[in-house]
Amino acid sequence: MRMTIKKPSVALLVCLCAYFLPTGAGAEVPAWDGEYGYYANYGESYGGSSIGAQYTVVIGEELSRCEIEVSGYQTHEQIVCIAEAGEDSVRLLFKSYFSGDTKNVYGVEIYRPGQALLEFERGPAGLVTHWHGMRGLDGELREPGRYFEPSTAH
Repeated sequence: MRMTIKKPSVALLVCLCAYFLPTGAGAEVPAWDGEYGYYANYGESYGGSSIGAQYTVVIGEELSRCEIEVSGYQTHEQIVCIAEAGEDSVRLLFKSYFSGDTKNVYGVEIYRPGQALLEFERGPAGLVTHWHGMRGLDGELREPGRYFEPSTAH
C-alpha cells in the first residue's frame, strides 16, 4: 500500500502563520532616538542679567543611551537617565549624575534612582512634555505642554 502526502494549501499555511505570530508583529514602535531641546526664559536678575536655561535630552538608538543636560544661569547639570518607551511615549528616569553619584555637586540628593523626571508623549498636537520630578530654575513644576522640540530625532 502506497501513501501519498498531500501538500498543505496556501490558505492553511497563512492561517497557521497568522495564528502563531505575536499580536502586532511587524508593527514597529516609533523610535525615540535623537536630540530634543528646550530653552526656558525665567526673566532677569536684579542686576539685569537674563535668567534662562537650555534643556537638552539625548536618547540613543533603541534607548541605549539617555542623558539630560541643563545649562544656563548659575546652573549646569548633567544627568544620566533610563529611557522607558511606551506605545506613544517615553519616560526618562533618574539614574545618576555624570559623575556616577546620585548626589549633585553640592552633595544634595535631589532625585532618587528610578524617579521619573520627564515624559515625552506623541500626540495630534505634537510632542507633549510631562514634567514629573524635574523642576525649572524657579523651583516650579511645569504643566504638561509643548516644550521640547526634536532637533535630530526621527
